[in-house]
Amino acid sequence: MATKKKTRRRRRRGYFRGTYVSDKTGQHCVYRSGWELGFMMFLDASPDVVTFASEPIKIPYVSNLKSRRLRNYVPDFVVEYIDGSTFIIEIKPKKRLDQATVKKKLSAAHVYASEHGWY
Repeated sequence: MATKKKTRRRRRRGYFRGTYVSDKTGQHCVYRSGWELGFMMFLDASPDVVTFASEPIKIPYVSNLKSRRLRNYVPDFVVEYIDGSTFIIEIKPKKRLDQATVKKKLSAAHVYASEHGWY
């Protein structure tokens, strides 16, 4: 097994970002925090994970109910497990889960996942 894991890791504006090359998928996956990098390493090591993708989809959501402005939300990961289930995963600190914007994005992700038979 070649050692090729992390490239371009740099600290910028208080968080890490770079590219991780997955052993499982062979893809270059972008990470924007140390938590995302750690989660990718976990997914690579997990025997229950078939494949995963970093920031693979755009989900439209209404950011302002009054103006009905549409924006796109890009979840951190889509993970497929050996039992056939697929999950949309967002890595966030617990303290940010109560923010209105985060709630709108997670709600849109839930609807999108339901429409596609995901979780």
